[in-house]
Amino acid sequence: MDTRTKEKKEAQSIFDAILLGTQETAEFIAGHATDGKLDPLFVQAFQLQYPNVAEHTSLVDFVQSKIDDPNSLQGALNGIEGKYFELHNLDNLNQHLTDGLHAELADSATQPGYDYVIYDHDHNVVDYIQSKVNLSDIYEHADKYPEIHNVLTTSDHVEQHIDGINYIDSGMSTDELNQHMNTLVDGSQDQVNFHFPYLAASAILVSAIYAYNKGTSTEDIISMVAERATGTAIGSITNIILAPFTPFVSVPASMAARFLWSKSIHRLKVQAQMDKKFADEFRFNRQASEKANKAVVLVNDEAEFVYDQTNRNNLLTSSNVAIMKSTFTDGVF
Repeated sequence: MDTRTKEKKEAQSIFDAILLGTQETAEFIAGHATDGKLDPLFVQAFQLQYPNVAEHTSLVDFVQSKIDDPNSLQGALNGIEGKYFELHNLDNLNQHLTDGLHAELADSATQPGYDYVIYDHDHNVVDYIQSKVNLSDIYEHADKYPEIHNVLTTSDHVEQHIDGINYIDSGMSTDELNQHMNTLVDGSQDQVNFHFPYLAASAILVSAIYAYNKGTSTEDIISMVAERATGTAIGSITNIILAPFTPFVSVPASMAARFLWSKSIHRLKVQAQMDKKFADEFRFNRQASEKANKAVVLVNDEAEFVYDQTNRNNLLTSSNVAIMKSTFTDGVF
């Protein structure tokens, strides 16, 4: 792999990691619970019910701090529930008042005996209304404040007869109110939903199309897509595994996993190329050695042949000389 190809692949892996991290960060932000994503009446109810706490703590943090303690959570929710019920029904109450009358919340969130003050068009106090969710609280109110007859409550309790109590139906049942409070608890917890990594996938698809138009072989395109898609999947899985801790850990870890995957693949490919090169060189050297050995054998065979021929000629020469000597000795000539 040449330097230019290596730099290109590193740039692709960095780009994929950035896209992956961008999408994951956006999903964390979208799923992170904040007061701004809650019903404003919940936040207002919290600020009215717990003004000292609300000065330095958000409603989301307040609820989250009590999630692990059901009794503490329920106590906190009961306080917010009553104030939320008051705020929720203020507009409804004003819509049903006539003759220039209008309702306002009591000046104090902890005003004994009543929660609403009814004024006429000259802002003179006409009457008071207490807001109660539980029937037991209505009985208690009747005993402690018999002079205040008007009680706004849930539609479940308006049929209950209590001497001296004039019911005002809020139009909301207890079950509906409980559902509202459940949305507060759910909305105060992070709801991060991870999706298919479409940004990185789109970049991979565009790269594949571009490579195809440039005439890159199908095999190389498939290899590129497989490598980048696998790295992106590994990064996404890393984020999902680490997400319960904190996005400050999971997102960087996800990006690092994506980048390191490509680095590992590159190293494996380089190692494979080196192994192939060494194997080819070893095979070439072995073949060369075998050829050299064969040449040596041929040379040796040729030398032996020459040697044998030389010895044979020498033997023939020696035999001829001996015959000639014998001939002269025997007096043939």
